[in-house]
Amino acid sequence: MAQGMLSRLRRFLSPPTSIRRRLCWLLGGVGLSMLLAINLLWLPGAIHDIRETQAELQRVAVRGVRDQIHLFLQDKEEALKSQAKLFRPLLLMQDKEGLRTLTNRFFQREPAFVEVGILDAQGKERLKVSRVLAITDQELGDGSASALFQAGMQRKLYWGAVVTTETSEPWVTLALPLEGAGTTIAGVVYGVVNLKSLWEVTGELRLSHGGRAYVVDRFGQLIASDDPNLVLKRLSFADRPLIQHFMQHPSAQDLEFIQGDYINEHGVRVLATGLHLPVGQWSVVVEQPQAILYAPIAQKLWFALGISAIGVVVCMGIARILSQRFTQPIVRLREGVIQLGSGHLTHQVTVETHDEIGDLAHQFNQMAERLRTSHDELERQIAEKASDLAALYALTSPISQTSELQQVLDDAVVRITEVMGVQAGVIALLDAEQEEVALSASRGFSDMCLV
Repeated sequence: MAQGMLSRLRRFLSPPTSIRRRLCWLLGGVGLSMLLAINLLWLPGAIHDIRETQAELQRVAVRGVRDQIHLFLQDKEEALKSQAKLFRPLLLMQDKEGLRTLTNRFFQREPAFVEVGILDAQGKERLKVSRVLAITDQELGDGSASALFQAGMQRKLYWGAVVTTETSEPWVTLALPLEGAGTTIAGVVYGVVNLKSLWEVTGELRLSHGGRAYVVDRFGQLIASDDPNLVLKRLSFADRPLIQHFMQHPSAQDLEFIQGDYINEHGVRVLATGLHLPVGQWSVVVEQPQAILYAPIAQKLWFALGISAIGVVVCMGIARILSQRFTQPIVRLREGVIQLGSGHLTHQVTVETHDEIGDLAHQFNQMAERLRTSHDELERQIAEKASDLAALYALTSPISQTSELQQVLDDAVVRITEVMGVQAGVIALLDAEQEEVALSASRGFSDMCLV
């Protein structure tokens, strides 16, 4: 059994021996090569288009989230600037009750602010009002060494680091200068913003292919996500390569997209696109599972494999049919040669085409007709010579018979070679009793060849 399998394997691996098999493999190979070339032309382009489309969708999504968050933060800046203008005259008049009243009204208009304070030009706290705590004047202190006061006195807008409260809520401090008389600075106004409002921005975003968006601060700490529980857990994404890139390049252009892949906190490998926020050195990231993103690519690959499999069957089938059609006239010619070699000089090959093979078949039929005519003529002449020999043998003496018979043989071999169209020939008469050659005649052979 093993030898039979080996022999079949050898026959399969050995090159085809017949023209039909060679032509079948040739046509099949050409068809498969064309199919492979077509797949190589369109498949990489289709996969590239899918990747580019997915990447563009992620860029659009992360840009949209970034713009919404940026608008939210800009709105808080404008709100605090407007409030600072209202604080200015009351601060100069040192009207603390008026400042508290304005602050409470500000809280009503701006629910994202949880605390507002004012520092004078020396850094002393003149006002500090909170939504969650009751703060007395005795608790006011000195904030001249704080970063927000230093930035405000330099007429800079200040965004502090994100702080996670005991309730796991992310807060950030915003501070800006409070203009005094002329070009002087009367102090600094600051407000603490609760970033829970950002959860609504990321939570309401509905991305295709199971995507989501989140925001991290400059240290990789999660501050906003579609799932608030992740923020409450105080997760840090600083170990992700994408986030590490943002941390290592905090001053990168805010329009520079960063793409990468990693395994998220759920153990799912995702593709992500990130973008810097122009405020606070935060980063916005949109991620989508690779398995879902690669589904269209897998569909394209399976489609290509299916088309290729069908193409293999079709190509080999067409190749088999064409090879049979092309080689059938050659097979008929081969059968005609066999019939002619077997002595069937009347055999004719059917001429079905008007191409080179048809012309060859026509020439073969003419050759067969000439051979049949020559054969008939030779038989007639041999019969005549045999009759002459018999008559001559009856009328002459033995010596004369031998001389005349030799002459007849010489004439016969010349005639036969001329009729047959050959250059050499031999005729020999056997003596049946002595079993040896009695007489012979030849043409075209040397004496050494006849010895």
